[in-house]
Amino acid sequence: MKIFILTFLFLQSILLYAQPTIYLVRHSEKVNEWPDSLKSFAPLNKKGIETSQKLADYFSGKNLSAIFSSKFNRTLHTAFYLSSEKSVRIITDEACSDTSQITSFLKSLIDRFEDDESILIVSHSNIIPDFLIKLGLNKSSYEKMSFTKSKSGWWLADYYGEVFIIEKDKPIRREVFIN
Repeated sequence: MKIFILTFLFLQSILLYAQPTIYLVRHSEKVNEWPDSLKSFAPLNKKGIETSQKLADYFSGKNLSAIFSSKFNRTLHTAFYLSSEKSVRIITDEACSDTSQITSFLKSLIDRFEDDESILIVSHSNIIPDFLIKLGLNKSSYEKMSFTKSKSGWWLADYYGEVFIIEKDKPIRREVFIN
């Protein structure tokens, strides 16, 4: 517990001094009729492709220095249209699908990117809340962020077509980019 508190305080102190703008997005809608043994390879369905194209539209006037994604097909496909439009390479990182990697990943972002840069992280419904919590979101904001708790105890970002925005010296906010 002490290590968690010290790590949290360390991250918070770093974030006070330097932090790129971070955008967090859940992957778009995937095909549901897919074998369980191949879930990580599930492609986007038609609506998911449309959502991903709208994500690219959302970022049309914004600069992005990097796009990070898990290695799952649905996250890579979600980032694809934006990556192509912006000519920004998609970088896969384990933190986008493994909560135990988030703290070191966030520290690496602070080391690699400047205050005036922006990055996008494309992740999963059960990972995004952990990112936001480690970036300073308090429990009283969960409902405002549309989190629910799964039967297994995970906090989930339930909706597609929303982006969470973390900017230096501003409260974490959520915007919807589809109707």
